[in-house]
Parts: sequence; C-alpha cells; structure tokens
Amino acid sequence: MYAEWQFMAHPPYHHGDLKNALIKAALVQIEKQGVASLNLRAVAKTVGVTHPAVYRHFSDKETLLLAVAQRGFEELAERLEQASEVKSKTERLRSIAHVYIGYVLEHPELCKVMFTHISAETRMSHEGLYAASKRAFAVLVESTKESKGDYRINSGVVWAMLHGLAELIVQKQMPILADEKQRNKLIDKAVSVLSKGI
Repeated sequence: MYAEWQFMAHPPYHHGDLKNALIKAALVQIEKQGVASLNLRAVAKTVGVTHPAVYRHFSDKETLLLAVAQRGFEELAERLEQASEVKSKTERLRSIAHVYIGYVLEHPELCKVMFTHISAETRMSHEGLYAASKRAFAVLVESTKESKGDYRINSGVVWAMLHGLAELIVQKQMPILADEKQRNKLIDKAVSVLSKGI
C-alpha cells in the first residue's frame, strides 16, 4: 500500500502542493476501495480542502484518474529501469518479469486504472501520461533489442506474457499461483521459455 500517502483526517494544506496532495489521496482511495469508489468530495475532505478547490486542478473525476495513471506509470518505469540494470539477457528479463508482475500484484486497483479504465487511445492523447507509459514500455523494448527477429514484436510478446500472468494471478484463475514459491517458479519457467524463443 501507499503507506507514505496516508493522510490524517484534516492535515494542514500547504499552498502550491494541492495538486500533488489530491493525486496521492486519490491513489489511497483507489487502493482501498477500488476505482469505482473514487469520489472528488471524499478526496477533497481527505486533503482538508473544500470540494470546489479540487476544480482548480482537475475538471472532473476522469482528469484526476489520468493524473493517477501517470503517477502509476512513472513509478512502474522507475522500478523496471532498476530491474533492467542486470547485464545478462535472461537474468535481466527475469528481473523485469518479477518486478512487473510484483507491481501489478502490489497495486491491482491502480493497474486497473492504468491498463483497463483508460484506453490506449486516451493515453496517447495526453502528453504526460503517454510519456510515462512509453518510458515504462521502453524498458521492455530495450530488454529485447539483442533478441532474434523484430525486437518490437518481441517486446510486445514479453509484455503480453507478463501482463497475462499478472492478470491470472490477480483474478485467481490458477490455484497454483496463489502460492508465492510456485508462482515464482512459474514466472522463472515462463522467462526461460520466452528467452529461448526470442
């Protein structure tokens, strides 16, 4: 959970930081109650401002969700970049796989916003959000540049595998994936098969 983003009922509001505070409060609310629960009045109350103050930065709930998704992609990109520092091709792919899947498991509701609630078309039409998502995907692209064939196709295959596995785990579609050790074995096996194929 976003422990560092927890708020007191009415923390002091510091002028100039309202936008960031609203994004953090929205993230906490989404993590706890799901994206459908997001309510601008509740977010404003959590931050300690009036409801109209929200509109200084976000015209509606959807624009706030765009900012939330951008924050999520920025954090995911940072984690993937750190994971990609491993030199060996297979080990780098394994590191990226565990970090990506781990992030989805850690923040399933946020990832719903990032990958389901907001369409690719919408994501591409918002500069900051698009840049953040491209930064995250660039790690997958770089991880396959030494692979056989078209690395762009290969990076798509890697992404499909990682996100597919993550969704199976989140949706509890494979009982074996409920056990962390078995889950890690499956991820490692998938990476091994994938690295040989690309």
